Amino acid sequence: RSATGATGTWTTLVSPNSIPGTETGEIYGGAMAYWPGGNALVIARWRNPSLGGEFPWDNERAAFYDIASNTWSLHASTFRDELCVGFQVIGDMAYGIQHGGAQPFRRLLLTSNASDEGTGITGVAGDDNHWFSRTAKLALHNGLLYGIKNDWQTAPAGTGDRLYVIDPNDWGSGGGTTAATDLGPLPFEVGAGSAIVAIPDTWCPNSEGALFIMAGASPSDYEGNYYTLANPSDLYAIYDIASGRFTVGRLPDVSGAGGSATLHNGRLYVKRGTDGAGTYTTDLWVADLDCFDLPDLSIAYIERTPQYDYDGTPNNPTDGELVTFHGYIQNLSADTLTSVDYRWELDGSTIGSGTLGSMAPEEEQEVTIAWNWDSANHDIKLTVDPDGDYAEFSEVNNTIE
Repeated sequence: RSATGATGTWTTLVSPNSIPGTETGEIYGGAMAYWPGGNALVIARWRNPSLGGEFPWDNERAAFYDIASNTWSLHASTFRDELCVGFQVIGDMAYGIQHGGAQPFRRLLLTSNASDEGTGITGVAGDDNHWFSRTAKLALHNGLLYGIKNDWQTAPAGTGDRLYVIDPNDWGSGGGTTAATDLGPLPFEVGAGSAIVAIPDTWCPNSEGALFIMAGASPSDYEGNYYTLANPSDLYAIYDIASGRFTVGRLPDVSGAGGSATLHNGRLYVKRGTDGAGTYTTDLWVADLDCFDLPDLSIAYIERTPQYDYDGTPNNPTDGELVTFHGYIQNLSADTLTSVDYRWELDGSTIGSGTLGSMAPEEEQEVTIAWNWDSANHDIKLTVDPDGDYAEFSEVNNTIE
């Protein structure tokens, strides 16, 4: 462990093989999540093929690392735990993904000796929406589980790679199904060494949070040979939860099998996986959460002239009187933005539009529209960047009415 990730600050902790009788065991899969109730890390999965069974994986169990005591223990269940990838903890319940199968979404009560239970998934696109490869991952944000799904069975390649969200309260117990919301296709195919990290609402002003998604190496249907046969990628994407928009960027270099990412003290840490030659690396990339330098356009407010006192006579324009609406558009970015479009709408129909040639950082510019007053009820709306020409860290402040 390390507080900063810097070279020379890492401490090697005790091995899980310190558990009595587990000297020949191993961590298989390596999915990990923090369990606040136990102040422990939950690892999926530990296995010990020497204990027998029809298959080497028959003795796979969830393992616990106690942070305070620097000791390990195993989950009390004597049954195989199926949750092996995409791992998160909510309360005392661990949630994970099984590779394939009719009930791929799994949960395990960490405080009992019961085995994990599964549920089917509905609502996710693909030839078989139950099919989740070993590269499936989960992230927890505001009580909801967001997941990336890799499905190499759906043609053409990549169309089965989806982003989806599940409310754990909708869990279909007793072999039932759980409804997911399909958030659309990923902008690239994810594979071995992919990652998804939830970014909190506070990462940027007016944000509802975001997801960092790392591509990894694909295709991922190589049955364990990802590090030599799959192609590592340098792609990542930021998914803005409020707008539902992906912004794609590039990492410092390609990262394949063995890659991972996490958030710590407001910084994003990316453990690089294999390089382009299939060799494992020890590189660690760190980025501050500064909205990833995405621009942000905002509308501060709208006002009307002429103005009338509320208790005056008259207190409103007369029918047919020419009035002007003034909107104030802001560039909240650190860079100058050019060709910024805006659009005025009345009752859902466009009544005017224009383009601001240039906006300096933190600059505010006024735009206007004239209209003959009508005392009936109407809705006036101003939208900046109506066609989405700019990928922004938040779209919720682009419209006011």
